Amino acid sequence: MQAAQRQTTVDPAKFAAFQEEVSSSFVFEREKLEASMQRLHECEVAMAAHKEQLQQLTSCLPVVDDGHVVLKHVSGTMLEELKLSEFSALGGPFTSGRDDQACRAGGSFVRCWQGKGRSDWKVVVAVTPSQRNTVLSDAKAIRRTGGVVVAPYLTVLGCALRRARQGKFDELPGKGLSPRWRKGVEIEYMESGGWMLYDFGHFGLCVGFRP
Repeated sequence: MQAAQRQTTVDPAKFAAFQEEVSSSFVFEREKLEASMQRLHECEVAMAAHKEQLQQLTSCLPVVDDGHVVLKHVSGTMLEELKLSEFSALGGPFTSGRDDQACRAGGSFVRCWQGKGRSDWKVVVAVTPSQRNTVLSDAKAIRRTGGVVVAPYLTVLGCALRRARQGKFDELPGKGLSPRWRKGVEIEYMESGGWMLYDFGHFGLCVGFRP
């Protein structure tokens, strides 16, 4: 019995040392956690400031040139017509109606180029505000009837921003999402029946919903 009692006896000095070690360890881990939370907060503040600066920059320096549009997937035959400012080949919402209403789009040819290994062309067209509104409102019909895609004409800042975001755009299909470009440089994807706007300025969280 005495032997058993001796085996269960705890040395007070050792127990006190153990308690101190545990307490010190707890305090150390808590301080580490608090430091991590502080760094996270600082990062959030910095990212928020960066986002605000970027918004201010893009508001001062537009990413889209409203005086031009880009036509994609233009055939060689259609290109020659566009060079003559003949837009009827594009089609449009009234293609099946009267001949004089076959296409509402208009503008002035500026330049064109081909992608490497491609047979179709991209064409830059100068437009007035009224012409731009018309061609953008008819964009879906033009794509359906003529196979041509109407896209915004990006500024230098817009091109740089799109290149910087292309990697994120390419990642989203691998996550089961179907992204599309909006206004040339914004990315949105369908979720819960609406288009979600991807936010690049604050840890990549979604901040918008468009039905």
